[in-house]
Amino acid sequence: MGITPRTGVALALLLPAAQAQFDPLAWTLHGSPHGSGTVDATAMHIVGSDGDFNCTQGAEVWFETATTAGGTVSVHFDWDNQDGGFGWWLVEAPFYRIGAQTTKVSSGLGGGFEYVDFAKDVSFHVPAGTTLAFGVWSLDCFAGPGVLHLTGFEFEPDTWSPLGAGLAGTAGTPSLVGLGALLPGTPWTFSLVDAAPSAPAFLVLGSTPLLAPFKGGVLVPEPAQLAALATGPTGRIILNGSWPAGVPSGLQLVLQYWVADTAGPAGYSASNGVLALVP
Repeated sequence: MGITPRTGVALALLLPAAQAQFDPLAWTLHGSPHGSGTVDATAMHIVGSDGDFNCTQGAEVWFETATTAGGTVSVHFDWDNQDGGFGWWLVEAPFYRIGAQTTKVSSGLGGGFEYVDFAKDVSFHVPAGTTLAFGVWSLDCFAGPGVLHLTGFEFEPDTWSPLGAGLAGTAGTPSLVGLGALLPGTPWTFSLVDAAPSAPAFLVLGSTPLLAPFKGGVLVPEPAQLAALATGPTGRIILNGSWPAGVPSGLQLVLQYWVADTAGPAGYSASNGVLALVP
């Protein structure tokens, strides 16, 4: 097939469990040069644009991550309006952003714009492979900045996360789905459907995403092991079992099928990638 698994590469990558700190994710400050921000293990501090009549309306200052594995976020917003007493007309708000979708966090008193101080606990879900950001949005940049202080950040990774990057073949794009809580003694199922019927299939396993060009598609896992299988007459492979005891919490697996398929651009189709994370 052209994949040579690297020897000596374990299938496990121990990740930190959910904890109240920002360190597990890498953050980069973006936005207007008039604002600023700091982040450490336990707190993020963002100061909105301030002190410039020429500031672009709708200016933003924000911290953003690289792509994540997907999971549930909880965090405490502490919003401080420092507009010098002109809050009745200052237009600004704290926000979080998932990919391209921005959500302003409001006290409920400002109609989406925050001219009062408030504290609020917020939680939401981040899909796999999507960036996450926290920031301050300012329509006016000359009356004093809004200041956002974030604490109590927790990121709980999803057990199963789809990573996309399928490659169409005879029966369309093969679909790979993982099911199960991945707790000792509980059932798990790993299902491939919509693949070419009665065809050689290769399950590629790794511990980290690679996302490299391969045979006209994208090889999702960094290959560590390769299992040679075959699809059934309906183009399916169903693997299942009982999750064993002793598997460490935080163990990460990235999986993808490649199927021999004359309809693929280089003689193969591919499923979407899937990331499994043991809770």
